[in-house]
Amino acid sequence: MKSRVLSALALCVVLSSLSAAQPVKVVRVGVAAEQYLNHATLLNWTGDALRQRDLVVSYLNRRKPAKANWLIEAVSITTMDSKGVEAEALRKGCDYVVRLDLDFSSIPRTEASEFDDSNHGASVMYSIWRVSDGAPVASEFAFAFRSQAAMSVMTDIYDAIVKAAAP
Repeated sequence: MKSRVLSALALCVVLSSLSAAQPVKVVRVGVAAEQYLNHATLLNWTGDALRQRDLVVSYLNRRKPAKANWLIEAVSITTMDSKGVEAEALRKGCDYVVRLDLDFSSIPRTEASEFDDSNHGASVMYSIWRVSDGAPVASEFAFAFRSQAAMSVMTDIYDAIVKAAAP
């Protein structure tokens, strides 16, 4: 009798924990990077742009979720055609797209950075939009060292996606 009561109690505990568990919501984000170079804007083409894009993808994938029942999954948008970003995002099942606009030429070198490329100034702007309807979600502009251009806005990108995806 005692073992039946314990078994029934254990079963109730298991069933109640299963019913309380919520499914994990995955917010899929595509990331593309443009770079202004020699009077032209190039999408996912230069080494600098690819490195900055990959830094953001890696950061978003490693960041601990703000809530236990959802997470951000980031993927690289690889098209070099700026008109193909939305189509690739749809193919990859993205909910949002982050587009980084990098300009390493707009800020002059300092004497200290003359021989170290990583310390050249850079400007970075990001914009985020919802894939389903093209609605803008957030955008921001910042200045940073060349090697840290994307890092200067990564937390802001994450926070904007969290805010936009929240129910």
